[in-house]
Amino acid sequence: MTLWLTRIVPNARSRDPRRDLAGAVGMHRRIMSLFPSDAGPDPRARLGILFRTEDTPAGPHLLIQSTHEPDSSLLPDDYGTVLSRPLDALINAIRPGLTIRYRCAASPVRKPGATTRALYNLPPVVPLTGAAADEWWLRQADQSGLKLLTHHSQPLDT
Repeated sequence: MTLWLTRIVPNARSRDPRRDLAGAVGMHRRIMSLFPSDAGPDPRARLGILFRTEDTPAGPHLLIQSTHEPDSSLLPDDYGTVLSRPLDALINAIRPGLTIRYRCAASPVRKPGATTRALYNLPPVVPLTGAAADEWWLRQADQSGLKLLTHHSQPLDT
C-alpha cells in the first residue's frame, strides 16, 4: 500500500481557499472532496486521510496524508498549487533502531465515560494541556511502538 503526502499552497487571492481556511468543517469537506465518494461508511479511516494546516512565512499550507492519491483536478481552477508524492522510499527506509527526528502537532483529549461526565459535569470530550497532554503523547507514542529518546512540547493556539 502506498502512502501519499500532498501539499496544497492555497492562492491567497482566491475566495474558495479563504473560505475553507476560515473553518474546520469547510476544510474537511474540501479535503474529502478530493477522494472517491464510494469509500464506504467511514471514508476518512478507510483511505487513511489525515490533514492539517501548516502556518508558514509564505502563508498557510495544507498537508494531507492518505493511502489514496487525491484528485487535485477536483479543486477549483484558482485554488492554489498542489504537489503529491508517494512516501514509499521513506517508509521502506524505516527500520527498528533508526533514530528519527519529527514534529507532531496533536490535539490531546480525554473522553470520560457517562458516569464520570455526570458526576463532574464534564463535556463528552475534555482537551488536555500541560503535563496531562505530555503524558497523553507519551502513551500514544509507546502504544504505536515509538521509543522516545527526547521529548519537547509547547502549547499551540487553539
